[in-house]
Amino acid sequence: MKRPGGEGYVPISQRLAHWYTSLRGKGRREQQPPLTPVEPTKSTNFKQAMVTYLADRRRLRQQGYLHTTYGEPSNISLADAYHNDLTALENTINDAVSPSAREVRKAGDVSKIRDHFEMFAMAHFSLPTALEIMDRKTREMQQNRRESSYNPASTVTYSRDELETVQMLVNRAGDMQLNSTEGWTLTRGDIDNAWTAIISKSIEPIEQAIQNYTGQGQNQGRNLIIETVDRIKRQLHTKIT
Repeated sequence: MKRPGGEGYVPISQRLAHWYTSLRGKGRREQQPPLTPVEPTKSTNFKQAMVTYLADRRRLRQQGYLHTTYGEPSNISLADAYHNDLTALENTINDAVSPSAREVRKAGDVSKIRDHFEMFAMAHFSLPTALEIMDRKTREMQQNRRESSYNPASTVTYSRDELETVQMLVNRAGDMQLNSTEGWTLTRGDIDNAWTAIISKSIEPIEQAIQNYTGQGQNQGRNLIIETVDRIKRQLHTKIT
């Protein structure tokens, strides 16, 4: 990928809009791919550290611990499972994390991996997870734009190791081939534009799905979805003055 502003550079928002449209409607993969456990002390890079961590989380999931302790659905999709794994990795305090989680944190920036994975895998999340992600991202972008230090021209760099980690997660969760042999340098504005494009494209099918929503507590669940969608749309289009 060309650097921002360079010859041949294509804004990520345009590329993602095309990829996302092509992904919509594909089935989700429910089965976990086989993972080879690796001792944390042997992890040499971000991707390998993540493989080890995911293997630990997979064992907890198979043992029913994540279901009984945190209420995670027993038939959770792989995209949703990875979302939960990355959220736990980023939010859990240091003293409470496992050795494999500490290795991942030492190896790279978890927040960048989570943000990029959620962006590329959006078409494969369940409805509740997709709504939670979009609600959070629109609030984050709105808050960031209010900060005096926000600069849409500032850059965010993804190393080759970080992109390979995202590629592994996306390819497993969504049957989507994301390939990159080099690191990426993107502007903050470009990333925000990509999120805006994806969220905008995601809202329409979600609004259509509301009409056929048959979850537990149908009326209450349907009303909650409508409320969340309306909030996302307001946040997405709020002008910051």
